[in-house]
Amino acid sequence: MKYVDFEREHFFSRYIWLAPMTYLFHLLEEFFWGFPNWVSNITGGEMKISGFLVGNSIFMGITILLCSLAYLRKKTLTTFLYFLWTTVLICWNPLFHLYAQYRFKEYSPGYFTGTLLFLPTFYYISYLGIRENFIKWSLWLSTIVLAGLVMLLMLWRLLYHFGPIPWNIWI
Repeated sequence: MKYVDFEREHFFSRYIWLAPMTYLFHLLEEFFWGFPNWVSNITGGEMKISGFLVGNSIFMGITILLCSLAYLRKKTLTTFLYFLWTTVLICWNPLFHLYAQYRFKEYSPGYFTGTLLFLPTFYYISYLGIRENFIKWSLWLSTIVLAGLVMLLMLWRLLYHFGPIPWNIWI
């Protein structure tokens, strides 16, 4: 069997599950290196450990649910929803950490798993999804834009609880 055939055959059964697996490692990095404290002390936001755990439990649940739906249904809609959500988690999240690391000149908990695990996983899953026509490139591109908006809303909620954003800190 050629490797290309192997990749196609295992896209839904194995590769889409890389998203929740890498997300788990990311959560562990953020938890053990104090992401809630970093938010409260560096970004001018407020995050308690309980909010971090509840929020990320919900996010992991959504990730597993969407992986399951994409795996079981293998339809355009479920694949689109899978890519939309995983683009938030494993594409925009590391970009947030990269920018935060640059902007604050201090370690952003989640930086290493974001850059070393999330981005390569995102690129690989996206490449396979587009190459094998599980998702059209135009639909995939729309997930990038929509996921960016979702990420901004999530950050606004998680860091600032829909309150004022201290733009002077971020820009």
